[in-house]
Amino acid sequence: RLIHNGFNFNFTTKNIEINRIQSHNEAMHYQAECDFHSFLLALYHQENFHALKKFLQAYRQSKHFLKHADNPEPGRKLQGMILVILSAIPEEYTWITTLIGMKGDLNRGLTILEDRMDMFEINTAEHLELLLIITFIKNMFNQDYQNSYTNLKKLAAAYLENPLFRLLYLISASKSGHNEEVIRILKIYHQDQTEHQICYFNYLFGEAMLHRLDKNAESHIQLYIRCSPGEIYLKSAYRKLAWYHLIHGDTLSFQSYRKLVLKSGSMIADIDKQAHNDFITTAIPNIDLLKARLLFDGGYYGQAKSLLLEKKTREGLKDVYQQ
Repeated sequence: RLIHNGFNFNFTTKNIEINRIQSHNEAMHYQAECDFHSFLLALYHQENFHALKKFLQAYRQSKHFLKHADNPEPGRKLQGMILVILSAIPEEYTWITTLIGMKGDLNRGLTILEDRMDMFEINTAEHLELLLIITFIKNMFNQDYQNSYTNLKKLAAAYLENPLFRLLYLISASKSGHNEEVIRILKIYHQDQTEHQICYFNYLFGEAMLHRLDKNAESHIQLYIRCSPGEIYLKSAYRKLAWYHLIHGDTLSFQSYRKLVLKSGSMIADIDKQAHNDFITTAIPNIDLLKARLLFDGGYYGQAKSLLLEKKTREGLKDVYQQ
C-alpha cells in the first residue's frame, strides 16, 4: 500500500522513512498500522513492555488520523481492532486505560469492522482481509464457531485457495463438530511452494483423524511437531499422541508421550496448560471414556453415546470420578 501511494517504504529502515513522511495525515495512518502490527508481534513474543509502548503509539496516531484526516474511512479498520483489544483487558487493569482516556467496546469494534467490510465487493482483497479479522475476533471472544462455520461455508468455494481463509474455515468447522469437512478440505487443498508454511494444518489434520479414532492420525501430528518452529501447542500435540497410542492398546508409548507432555513445550496457550495438568497424575485414563470423548469432540455424537451406553463400558468404570 505504501508503494502504491507513492511512498518508498522498507521495513529495515522503517523509522527513517516514517520520520520523512509523518507530516502527512495519510502517513500517520500507515505509521499507526505498522505500530499496531509491532504491538501484536511483541505480544506474541511476550515482550510486554515493548507491546504496551507500540499499542499506545498506535492508539494516539489512529485517534489523530480519525480526527484530522479529510477522509477518515481508511482508519476505521484499526479503530475497530483497537476497541476490541481494549475490551479484552482484564477488569483489574481497566483503571489504567480509563486513567489515560482509553475505553474498549467489543460490539462497537465489531460493528465498525463489519461496516467497513460491507463497503467492499465480496471478491476483493479488502473484503477478505476484514472477513478474516472479524471471524477471528468472533471465534476468540464469542466462541460462536457454528455461526462462523455457517457464514464461511457460503463463501468457501471462492476463498479456499487462500491459506488464511482456509485456516479459519477449518478451525470453525473443527470447533463446531464438522470433523469430516475438516478431513475433506485438508485432503483436497495441499500447501505448496507458493504458500507460507502453516504447520497448524498438520495439527488440525491429525486431530481430525484422532477424533474418528483413525489409525492415520499419528503421522500428521508428528509432522506438526517436526514442522512447528515454536513451543506453542507442543504439549497438546504430545497429549494427542499419548491418547492415540492408548486407544490403540500401546500403554508403553502412552507413558513415553505423557513424560514429553510434562517436560516439553510452553504454558502460554490454555490448551497446553490443560494438557500439562491432565498428565500430572500417573493414572491411565479409561480407554472407553477417552474414545467417547474423542468421538464427541469430532461431532460423532451418536457413536459416542452408543459407546457410553455399552454394558462393557459401564462395567469398566473403576471409581466415582469415571462414573
